[in-house]
Amino acid sequence: MKSSCVVLSVLLLTLTGSAVAAIDDDEPPIQVQVKKSGALIIVDADFSVSVTPRLAWEVLTDFDHMARFISNVKYSAVTSRQQGKWQVAQKGVAAHGPLSFSFDSVREVTLTPFELITTHLVTGNLKQLDGTTRLRSEGNGTRVVYHAESIPDTFVPPLVGTAFIASESRHQFEEMRIEMLKRKTAVAP
Repeated sequence: MKSSCVVLSVLLLTLTGSAVAAIDDDEPPIQVQVKKSGALIIVDADFSVSVTPRLAWEVLTDFDHMARFISNVKYSAVTSRQQGKWQVAQKGVAAHGPLSFSFDSVREVTLTPFELITTHLVTGNLKQLDGTTRLRSEGNGTRVVYHAESIPDTFVPPLVGTAFIASESRHQFEEMRIEMLKRKTAVAP
């Protein structure tokens, strides 16, 4: 189960005040599906946000500040940058009710600006992690489509584990979407 946050930590705000929470009220629900096939955990998420692909991209790739707006990320930093490829280290704790799991990862992130983010686990407390985040202009906003496949280093119970991962994933995407909308409001004339 501790893999749930690592799976989504690429894509990874403590909400203060009702005005910030209200920013997200007009946005459609975030769709998250989690499937388990043997040890493999597959996470698919899809949501729209009324910001430009560039602004969505800025939040999704703001690894150096991600701990400020994703509540379960305690540390996040780009440790090396090469043209189109970054190495990102993240640590945090996911908690839901009495369950609490720490995560620690170093990932290689390949960037195709404003369109595609791919991630591959280099080291951490998973056996495998590969994911993609696609951005597509849609009307006056952006559609974000996320797909990840991981193999945790511990057993994930079929029902409780997948429900936990879905809940954590949805929460992280909600926090990212709120950050996108906050930044949009901050730059609006």
